[in-house]
Amino acid sequence: MNATRIINSSIKLGFHLSNNGSIITPLQEAIKHKYSAFQMFISNPRSWKSTHISEDIINEFRYKLNKSNINANVHIPYLCNPSSPNEDVYKKSKEMLFENAKVCKMLGISLVIHMGSHLGRGKEFGINRIVSLLNNIIDEKLKVQILLENSSGYTNSMGSTLEEISEIINRVNSRYIGVCIDTAHSFAAGYNISTNEGVDMFALKIKTLIGRDKIKLFHLNDSKYHLDSKLDRHWHIGKGYIGKAGFLNFFSNSTFSYGTFIMETPVNIYGNKYTNWIAAKRIINEALIIKNN
Repeated sequence: MNATRIINSSIKLGFHLSNNGSIITPLQEAIKHKYSAFQMFISNPRSWKSTHISEDIINEFRYKLNKSNINANVHIPYLCNPSSPNEDVYKKSKEMLFENAKVCKMLGISLVIHMGSHLGRGKEFGINRIVSLLNNIIDEKLKVQILLENSSGYTNSMGSTLEEISEIINRVNSRYIGVCIDTAHSFAAGYNISTNEGVDMFALKIKTLIGRDKIKLFHLNDSKYHLDSKLDRHWHIGKGYIGKAGFLNFFSNSTFSYGTFIMETPVNIYGNKYTNWIAAKRIINEALIIKNN
């Protein structure tokens, strides 16, 4: 997967990669394909069951990761719902988050979480549940960075607006809480990052409500559906409703011209990792040239 290098070394780029039973596998894939970042699950993403990782594997991972200078992150499994009104699900979600955070601390990397669904109980209920859970986890003194990922705004989902995320961050008030911004989710939630004006407004809201320093990770995905669709459907870079022009606008803005970007794009007849790797690098380089002229 060779392609023209990214001309700005302050941008790291990669994919969400399958671990196929071992956390060493995605790291080796990232090294092989010269990704400067990757994301992975550390257990089955559709199960509550945690996976034991031996001390030897953890030490091997840390050694190879530090040697590679690659940025790595873990994504929480899909079942985790820190906003749930169901006490059993809420308890399991807390346990899952705690177990994943413990492993992330040992690996020396961050943990990305969805904020879940309040299942009809209302935004304030959901915020209270998330804040309580996160404060409880932080009280365990894990000291691991937890990144709140924005959502697409689908029915009852939490974290689709920057205002909501800001309130949660302020009420947790910990230096270990950060944010992961997903471009497809942002677009689906109504932030028009396909236009210069929309990108400027989005950047201003981030700086005003959250602070750029809190944005530790981006999920770089195009959107299969239109602006404000509320649908979480990732698409190939430059081929969706954000489009090539939209990503040029995005990366041309100084707020988004640096950081770590993880693609979670599909693999189908319309594209794969290779095509998205090439497309993303070309767009980033072209945007950086535009920005610097």
